[in-house]
Amino acid sequence: MPALLASPGHLLCTVVQTIKGSHSYRGRKMPITGFNELVGELKLMREQFKDQQERQAVEQLKREQLELCIEDLQQQISMEQLKRQQLETYIEELLSKPGKLPFVNELPTTATFFEEVFQK
Repeated sequence: MPALLASPGHLLCTVVQTIKGSHSYRGRKMPITGFNELVGELKLMREQFKDQQERQAVEQLKREQLELCIEDLQQQISMEQLKRQQLETYIEELLSKPGKLPFVNELPTTATFFEEVFQK
């Protein structure tokens, strides 16, 4: 950027002064071509600002989507941990029962329990 375009605020002041008719910059007369260049620079800066805002909006949306995915995965992990605890508890109960006959008689029920747990 040329030295006279040090900041957007300075550029805007210069453009406004030029529009008001002063046509000078730091005491020097500004030719019409200089004014056109300033207007072009101002338009370019506006486009760059719009592009930056769009990029930030897209990044924010991606961040929100990622946070939702993380929450969903955490819920899935919690459900899987709960299923595992239920299975471990049920297995402990089966193993702690005395004798083998009740365990054998409960096999169909056990199979149903496992099917229900894994379908959830």
